[in-house]
Amino acid sequence: MSHTARLVRLSTLLALLAPTALSACGDGTNDRADARVTPGLDAYVAPGTDAYVAPGTDAFVVATDDAYVPPGVDAGPIATPDAFVVGTDAAMTSGAAPSARGTYSVTESSATVMAGGRSTPVTAYVPSIPAGTTAPLVVFVPGFQLTSSQYAGTLEHLASHGFIVLGADPSASLFSANHVNMAADARAVITWATSMAPFASSVDASRIGVTGHSLGGKVATLVTMDDDRVRALYAIDPVDGDPSPIGGGSSDRPDLVPSRGGDLTVAVGFAGETTNGGSGGPFSMPCAPSDQNFEQFYAAATAASWAGQWEIEGADHMDFLDDPACGFTCSACPDGPADDATVLATNRTLLTAFFRRHLGGEAAMDAYLTGVSVPSGVTAMHR
Repeated sequence: MSHTARLVRLSTLLALLAPTALSACGDGTNDRADARVTPGLDAYVAPGTDAYVAPGTDAFVVATDDAYVPPGVDAGPIATPDAFVVGTDAAMTSGAAPSARGTYSVTESSATVMAGGRSTPVTAYVPSIPAGTTAPLVVFVPGFQLTSSQYAGTLEHLASHGFIVLGADPSASLFSANHVNMAADARAVITWATSMAPFASSVDASRIGVTGHSLGGKVATLVTMDDDRVRALYAIDPVDGDPSPIGGGSSDRPDLVPSRGGDLTVAVGFAGETTNGGSGGPFSMPCAPSDQNFEQFYAAATAASWAGQWEIEGADHMDFLDDPACGFTCSACPDGPADDATVLATNRTLLTAFFRRHLGGEAAMDAYLTGVSVPSGVTAMHR
């Protein structure tokens, strides 16, 4: 049916039914007024009533509505609307699906954050949210010897779903990567974003998340452990070791799990691969050692309010970059059998669904994280 035909049909229906109550989810024989039609809107759902709109339906659901009404259960009478349905082909405010680009245009800008005598370059991806509204904040930290610009496509994708996303690049040289200082730099970026950034008034400081890849995933985890402003963590193939050639184990590069796993008390998610769990050859170290990988982070996060793990089958450690053939750094990790573009798209789907669920409160995202819409080639676990 065409979009125009739907509108005409819906307008006719509203004209007939507007004076009376319209049964929601019932079989037409229920005398109770479960929903009503109001001028300008097609239907209301009562505040506090969970609502679910199936993919492919003509519906718009406010991003903050977090719910699902079981089949056969009628929505209760309405006081003030929580969610609404309109006769257009719109989807959720943050995008039709986490796999697709969201509905917001995104503006990119750069800045430098100074703290503790160190400087951290920042690239901000700010969505075109309506004036006077706020959006969740997500800070990203890249992998060892990588930059956030190499993940720009993923960061812009998340921003298009209604998140203010910052790519932060804490200082770390090949022979001197102080993980504690890197985490402090990331925390300073959060402070800047919520107080001094040009877009600070648009940040919802009660909904802050962090993410990162490889060493960046470890740094993001450390930030989460030590900063109670963070409400959700999504670590991308995190590595709990020290990639520097001089080795790890010092106070500057502490191992986090399992010893500090109990400090993760918010919603956490760990996505990764097992292709690069062993050595790539006689002269190379494993890029994501199996005894330090995403599985170990998940196993240690026993105090988290929600924890998820996703193994992307056949992926390799560098498939999470926009371009996995990024030069010498990327060549250190043997290529996995999975299609690079598919892995990248899969991670973007999981990342977006995770933050839409745990910062945006969208229960429908559970389908992509643990339910029927989990991307193919992914083994999901959660608790």
